[in-house]
Amino acid sequence: MMKYDKIKEQVKEVIKWSQELPVEDINIDKLFNDWLYGKQIFIDAWNGELIKDLGEVTVEFTETQKHQALANLIEQIDYLYCNTYYEEDYAECENLLRFIHDNEEAFFNNYMDKEYTLGSVKIPKGSKVVRSFKYFCENKELLEKLQILASRVIQEKKVTGHLCISVHPLDYLSVSENVHNWRSCHALDGEYRAGNLNYMADTSTVVCYLRADGEHKLPDFPESVPWNSKKWRVLMYLDNYYTMIMAGRQYPFDANNLLLPIKKEFEDILDVKFSGWINEYVDSIKVKAAFDDNEFNDDNEYRIPLKKRFIPWGDRLIEFKKVIMDGDNTYQFNDLLLSSFYKDPYYCFRLCKNHFSGNYLNRPIGVSSSWLPKIVVGKSVDCPVCGDPLSVSELLICPHCAIKFNLDDNEEIFGTCGICGQRFVLEEGGYAEVDGNNVYCCPDCIKEWELENVDKNELIF
Repeated sequence: MMKYDKIKEQVKEVIKWSQELPVEDINIDKLFNDWLYGKQIFIDAWNGELIKDLGEVTVEFTETQKHQALANLIEQIDYLYCNTYYEEDYAECENLLRFIHDNEEAFFNNYMDKEYTLGSVKIPKGSKVVRSFKYFCENKELLEKLQILASRVIQEKKVTGHLCISVHPLDYLSVSENVHNWRSCHALDGEYRAGNLNYMADTSTVVCYLRADGEHKLPDFPESVPWNSKKWRVLMYLDNYYTMIMAGRQYPFDANNLLLPIKKEFEDILDVKFSGWINEYVDSIKVKAAFDDNEFNDDNEYRIPLKKRFIPWGDRLIEFKKVIMDGDNTYQFNDLLLSSFYKDPYYCFRLCKNHFSGNYLNRPIGVSSSWLPKIVVGKSVDCPVCGDPLSVSELLICPHCAIKFNLDDNEEIFGTCGICGQRFVLEEGGYAEVDGNNVYCCPDCIKEWELENVDKNELIF
């Protein structure tokens, strides 16, 4: 562990700085022990190194990728308005987003090839798209930020960077921290930031990314810890037998060609051969009638939907949700299970040779046929301040420490007791009838006043 002591201190700095913790030191010993154990196979394969650089690659943007980049810009603009002091200007934001959406082709040329009218705004033919933002935004400071964001998207019609596979702790913290105009809920101010630590501690998750040259001051990293900026990234998940790899959702655009060299590196580490990337699942079966009088069904075939989704493994089909699962008490956003955008995750499986049937998937030698592969995403992590388990996805500390440090302003997580006035964790309190009134109160008052008929199901969320 001594080799990684500096990294450990950097992780502490990032956690303290990003979460504004007013403490001198925090304890992440257990987190680091879990990380070292969980990622040991990669650390050993790379001779103690934590990042494997696969070399420089270039991704030429397809029309689909341009559309994804534009959708990401729209999300970024919406985030700026909704989560900063510009919230009062959101009405003009809606018009700006409509303008960008309606002029996608013109956007990437930065040239209006026809006049555009939206309400009282008229933008003449021949105008620069980015300069036309001024018709929708009166705040000069905000306008400059928006124009910079848009210009970056227009200029990056292709993306070049170093393709890396990493188990470095700072890469888990920075999965959504970058200076390249994209973010996700795993940013260190995001709704699922606790999941970054869960990923770091598990035995399944590996970070893959395309990085820019040099090190940068990332948005929620301190100046003292410069780090790489990810132009693209995807999380990879391995099962407990290393027979299957699942690819998470790619951010901020899809670059499926990058998945091939990533797979090759896994093959080299594990000394096996994997199939190509597959995104087909068994969620229905097809049957064919031996004879039929249905005039609307020329091929006599019928598709029967199944209630559950299945994935192949060995000589069987197994239920998808029995292969992919979240670890106990973990708080990541698992794209494989939850994403409404990434409904058919890519996967590949280990191949074995057979004289009769060629390439096929088989369970590892010596593994009982009753055992199934499991990809358990995330591992439980303790609060670095007090040692209690983390229990909220939006915090890197436990909610009780958040109250202690006055970091309890999220009204979806915390409330104020109607009896004693103290802040408390909403899910630990409940409504009680006090002097004929329904009062939402903390667990201490519920116990002290021996309140009856407390309804903990009517929480305010």
